[in-house]
Amino acid sequence: MAKQSRHAKYSGIRDLVRDIEDLVDGEKWLLDKNAARRWKEEPWAGAGTVICERLPTPTRSTDTYVVSPYVVELSWLIHSLQTACRDFVDYQNKDAFYGRLADAANRYLMQRVSTHLNAKDLCFAVLREAMRIVDEASRGELSPVRNEVQVKRTWVQLHPGGSDEGAGLAVYSCPKESLASLANEKFVFKSKSYRIGETMEQFQHSDSDHVTHIAVYHEIQETKTL
Repeated sequence: MAKQSRHAKYSGIRDLVRDIEDLVDGEKWLLDKNAARRWKEEPWAGAGTVICERLPTPTRSTDTYVVSPYVVELSWLIHSLQTACRDFVDYQNKDAFYGRLADAANRYLMQRVSTHLNAKDLCFAVLREAMRIVDEASRGELSPVRNEVQVKRTWVQLHPGGSDEGAGLAVYSCPKESLASLANEKFVFKSKSYRIGETMEQFQHSDSDHVTHIAVYHEIQETKTL
């Protein structure tokens, strides 16, 4: 009975997210003119995530900023997802939830030149991440840890290097039989781009079929090309 109830719960949440997708597809974020005006004046912010048209001064190192001309559309979307996902987003996982949505938005914004940006594609990039989060939550696999990113479907724990904010240690596990590593893979975290280095150390617990890798990660400067 509990399993059926859980399935029904997340099935309903997926339906709500799909409804939001339909609204994005029809560019319906401006139906409520008063709300659009409010989002323009005061974009969405919360749980360590800040939507803004330009970076504020000063910034907070603990916050993730999404700097975009589409603050109205993105604020409307985050608010809509906040409502749709309220049955599983709580004080333990809210930083990870909103942080991953912000990272998805920043990946889209950083990977495209400004002339190719548009509000609909930005919102769809965030919606895809939202559906991944819902799927993970339905399986009981949603991590509440904010300092985690997913790289090539592998969760990576980030351990910042103290005063050196541009580097740190990345810890992740891969199946033993795959002989894989994430060396040289890029990822976006808190609005910045990083690259994982070669594995410095690896080990396997006796009761696990996964190998844990420890590597250094460094901040990199992305270059956009036309």
